[in-house]
Amino acid sequence: MPYITERGRYLAMVQFADLGTYPKDADESQKKPVFSLKLEVNGKYDYKEKKWQSLSEICHIYSNNYLVNKDGTLNDSKLKQLKTAFPGLEHKMFREEFGAFADAEFFVGKSLQFDAKESEYQGRKRVEVSWLHHEDDDPGKANADPSQFSRFSSMLRATCSAKAEPAPTPDPETEKDLPF
Repeated sequence: MPYITERGRYLAMVQFADLGTYPKDADESQKKPVFSLKLEVNGKYDYKEKKWQSLSEICHIYSNNYLVNKDGTLNDSKLKQLKTAFPGLEHKMFREEFGAFADAEFFVGKSLQFDAKESEYQGRKRVEVSWLHHEDDDPGKANADPSQFSRFSSMLRATCSAKAEPAPTPDPETEKDLPF
């Protein structure tokens, strides 16, 4: 099966869900929960046409959702995404905490939208899931193409990281003539 190769907004169905831990080689007391999804992707949003386009062939992508940050605090942003993408999850989590993610049947077969972005890992470029959305979310509501965000953010980073020229040093001879 082919995989997603470009960034954008996609429509997918959950094929597989699993609650595991990371890092794999860590001591049990150091491991943190990760919720993994295998998504079957069947559509991509066309921002120019403002409509969903079917893909010529079904693609897959994996989404690893880290539920706890490296410092041990809850990953509130990721939990909010998951609750938005999967209605009813908040109620399940209230009853079962992270055990709600162990119930693969709750997730498998459900549709959702996700944003994909390009990243680099160990010198290889890849596309990964960056944000999860409810299946009925309106991708056009932001009125912007996500591909433009990276262009603008790279321009902003370049501007912010540019070294400013140092201020000229005053000439002691000319400073004597200043009236103040």
